Amino acid sequence: MIDEQTKETILKDLREHNQACDTLLKIALEENEDLRFSRNPEQAERTSEKTKALENLSALVDRLRAHRVVLEQEGASGVRLHRTIAEELRAGQDRIMRYIALNKENENLMLKEGLVPSELMNLVGRQSHGAAALTYRNNTV
Repeated sequence: MIDEQTKETILKDLREHNQACDTLLKIALEENEDLRFSRNPEQAERTSEKTKALENLSALVDRLRAHRVVLEQEGASGVRLHRTIAEELRAGQDRIMRYIALNKENENLMLKEGLVPSELMNLVGRQSHGAAALTYRNNTV
């Protein structure tokens, strides 16, 4: 049986993950507004913010993976806990999917404005929304 402290740690990490997702979403929204309204965004500052946010998110995802292992070892009690935290998980997945969609829109706007050569965008190997969602779901709790 998972103790209360472990449960609270999992919930705390999920909430931090969701906050990190909110930060990335905010950056992408600001970038989107700048691109849509032809403003001159401060790319260097935004890139630095995005890099820090992605590093933070990566660390949080690693912690969530560790929690998944604990939950899998707990079997049935882990499943009951999973039901308790399912809302936080869904909220995080929703934020990530909105970020992925917005980021793809931003890439298209950058291409349209000629801010990034199309050859470079093709090197990125962009995935469909469904593939990205599946990858994210498979790598979280």
